[in-house]
Amino acid sequence: MHNYSNNLLFKKNKLALCFVAGTALAFAGFAGSAFAALTATPDYRVILGHDGHPDPDDNLATMAGAAAAVRNAETNPRIKLHGMIYGDTTQSRKNGMINGGGTDNEKGKANYTFFKNYSKNGVASIGISPIFDTVVERSDFTGNSFTAMTAGGEHIATAIKNAIDLNLNERVVYTAGGGINAAAEAVAYLRKQGYTDTQIRDRFAVVQHSGWNIKNATETTAQNIIVSFTIRIKDQNDYTGVGKLTFFAEASRTSVAFESAWRAARLGTSFTQIPNLKGTSDGSDAGSHDFATSSDMLDANWGKRASSSWWMQVDPSQEVKYSRYTPAVTKADVCDGACPTN
Repeated sequence: MHNYSNNLLFKKNKLALCFVAGTALAFAGFAGSAFAALTATPDYRVILGHDGHPDPDDNLATMAGAAAAVRNAETNPRIKLHGMIYGDTTQSRKNGMINGGGTDNEKGKANYTFFKNYSKNGVASIGISPIFDTVVERSDFTGNSFTAMTAGGEHIATAIKNAIDLNLNERVVYTAGGGINAAAEAVAYLRKQGYTDTQIRDRFAVVQHSGWNIKNATETTAQNIIVSFTIRIKDQNDYTGVGKLTFFAEASRTSVAFESAWRAARLGTSFTQIPNLKGTSDGSDAGSHDFATSSDMLDANWGKRASSSWWMQVDPSQEVKYSRYTPAVTKADVCDGACPTN
């Protein structure tokens, strides 16, 4: 996987995206398509997601999660990376990221500046494409119009629809390192187009590890839409949470832009001069990205969707246990040897 900026994965993703874009022109009128059975080993088209407000953990998790996803895609041809959606949070939090005002909103505004100045280029440099900034867009859960959705919602809906209409041997996964609003937009739209929940669920799942993301970064309307499409994994804070990712990345392993963004996330204002940007050693949201780009985990747990009884207050006995994404794994993703500590 050495230097990501020169790898073949980026070229492969561009070809895959050209294919999807070419089929999107024929988007309407296929709700009656045959419901084809998948093989036992389908491909997984994975879209990464982050909210960005208000905690700084999202900044480091964006970097760590992208590196994990690229590593898994490079070693497993069944994984197809399909871009990233940033700003997947509630409308009130989006407003805070744009306008600031109050402690949390100033943090969110700083995180949004970090995304624009650092992480967007950092993850793009290792092959994550396309990247959607949905902070300036308003979510639409009515399902009445394709163009009324955010660009992220359109992206997810198109991928699911292509998988169904073209009888592709693939499933679509949205790994939510934040809210699940874009995915809810997509499901609402597909329902209005005549697709059944059974059809959608067979081809689509959300992966989420965080109760905070569910309760605070996802609109109530979106929660009600997306609950039964979600694979809820064990909270990853015990493995890559606060105090776990205390090292720095290496440009030789990743890229100059990636290394700089990682350092910016770790050190905050002292490195970037962005006011109110808090440095962090928490990359817990990246655990969902590692899970969602592991075909063995998706194969084994595709049918384990959340129910209303444990969606908000998780019953630990029903969580999908996942503990293999650790600081040691992260170090191997972003460093050639021992990671720098300063």
